[in-house]
Amino acid sequence: TTDGTCGKDNGNTICDGWPDGNCCSASGWCGGSKDHCGSGCQSGDCTRGAETTDGTCGLAHKDSVCGSWPQGGCCSSAGYCGRTIAHCGVGCQSGPCGWRTFGNEKRIDLEGTNLE
Repeated sequence: TTDGTCGKDNGNTICDGWPDGNCCSASGWCGGSKDHCGSGCQSGDCTRGAETTDGTCGLAHKDSVCGSWPQGGCCSSAGYCGRTIAHCGVGCQSGPCGWRTFGNEKRIDLEGTNLE
């Protein structure tokens, strides 16, 4: 970012190198405080909750993360873990957002470009 804004509502910019901290808050501002790095943090050194035990995740579920959940590591905007574009695409709350992983673990970006 060049102006301190970040996240999904600001062109998916990130806060790397921002002097106040590299966390992107839920409201789309860069900083290093608990408000930036805690619940709802979109990117950076976010403080996240525990790994899910039931496949739910995100803000509505104590900010839990998918981690090694068998169905996928992306937390959808609706708060469920998976590996589809609905989980890893727009609104993804945590995990390898922006990527799809298929059965053979071959990664491609959301436009279909092979990354391996």
